[in-house]
Amino acid sequence: SRHLPSSPSPSPSPSARPRDRATSRPRRALARRPFDPPLPRVASLPRVAVWLQTPTRRSTDVQHAREPLRERTEVEIRSRGFVRGRRLVRRVDARAREVSGAFVGGRRLIDDVIRSRDARRAEERGRGWTRRWTREEGFDRPSATRDEASAMRRDTDEGRRRRARSQETGDAVSVFTFRGDAQRDRARIEIAKNGVKRLKTIRHPNVLLMKETVEIESGNEITIHVVTEATTPLEAHLREAPPGTEAKRDDYYALGLREIATAVSFLNNDCKLVHGGVSLAAVVVTERLDWKLHGFDLCSELESIGHGVNGDAKLIRGAFLVPDQYKPEEYRRGDWVSIPEGPPWAIDAWGLGCLIQEVYSGGRLRGTDQLREIDHIPKSLLKDYQRLLGSQPTRRYNPKKLVENAALFSNKLVETITFINNLALKDSIEKERFFGHLPRVLEQLDQAPVQKKILPMLCDVLSFNQAPHHAVLPMLIAAEGISREKYQQIVIPTVMKLYESQDKVFRLDLLEHLSKYAEYVPDE
Repeated sequence: SRHLPSSPSPSPSPSARPRDRATSRPRRALARRPFDPPLPRVASLPRVAVWLQTPTRRSTDVQHAREPLRERTEVEIRSRGFVRGRRLVRRVDARAREVSGAFVGGRRLIDDVIRSRDARRAEERGRGWTRRWTREEGFDRPSATRDEASAMRRDTDEGRRRRARSQETGDAVSVFTFRGDAQRDRARIEIAKNGVKRLKTIRHPNVLLMKETVEIESGNEITIHVVTEATTPLEAHLREAPPGTEAKRDDYYALGLREIATAVSFLNNDCKLVHGGVSLAAVVVTERLDWKLHGFDLCSELESIGHGVNGDAKLIRGAFLVPDQYKPEEYRRGDWVSIPEGPPWAIDAWGLGCLIQEVYSGGRLRGTDQLREIDHIPKSLLKDYQRLLGSQPTRRYNPKKLVENAALFSNKLVETITFINNLALKDSIEKERFFGHLPRVLEQLDQAPVQKKILPMLCDVLSFNQAPHHAVLPMLIAAEGISREKYQQIVIPTVMKLYESQDKVFRLDLLEHLSKYAEYVPDE
């Protein structure tokens, strides 16, 4: 009887098993291996849904040894949760973002649990990832931000902007200030330095003029100051512009778009560079109503883009700074090898099309679907607008052809300013004919571009003896209606210089129209 097997002990009836109070179901005993440590008692935590986005990992002590962990798997975390048969122990903070550790497949994962995109961006915004530019009237963020939400808020804080003046000359300037941590923000510091380098080396009449730059290191904080000519963001300028007729507004918009298209064409065709961020936020307006391109943080050589993530192209390393609606398809999906094979203007042509949509719609681009709205775009520009947004990179419109489109820019404002800019190439007969008809043309143009743009140009060509005496009367007509301070600052120095001219005809014209400016001449 000693060697006979003992009779099995009777199993408890289902009614005798311990039952869960909440579900009234029999509890299951937790099977543990002999080598498993005792499970700690964890206080009840709130139910939190987090996203696990982990790379492929293999475990040898679970049943599914060769199955990769599913990406972006939603797991409900409780105080007694299980993942693949193993206990999941986490410490979740109040916001349920920081994960101190986890047991997955018997291996401890620390900092390998990747947060979701929204949670990660929200945390980075809280740590100051959105760049701040200190502008002449306050803080104005540039075109490159971490996400679309930040991009929409860049210019909403205009009340904090303040003007700055040069201590040497007293001229109004704009001061852009970038701040970042040397260790935590190393990537965006390099991108900001690239923008400073490009802005310093690229010289073009339609590119923002940089006067000075200063870099300061204070501990781990790096501060970069960039001093430029006085400017206003284009979005704020369009809101503050006085209302006028639709025809005059479209003429002014066409002039500004032509200036930006000229700058983009210079970058793409002459310099073989890709701006990578052409949009409403990448354009500023000077006091003379010149539209100028800036925001060269992502500017890269076309050949360097083909090296992909292994290269040093800032367009690739800072692609997250540009919202998706401003990216063509090849840029959005990261097809870096095919970009150098296409024309150098493929990416910026798409951005130029987005800029046209934003200018005529009066606000930032909300999404790619908005590009199909063409009711507010002039018919003369519609065909070129659709070519800029072509789906195939090789068939996108070259910005140079946009500039050369005579039918698009055939209005009095564009023709007048273009002639004055090219005055050195005109002969004396063309100059006399142009300035003879200019007084009648000025009466048909809007007052703002006449006073802020054409008047300074006329004063410059007269001061440098590039215009005949016929330009004196148009200058005095364009100056009508401006403030006394502006008159004495812009017109009177030109008048005094013309009195010193050896050509008697200039002095004769000034004496004939003495009543137009005599009250503005200072007593001294």
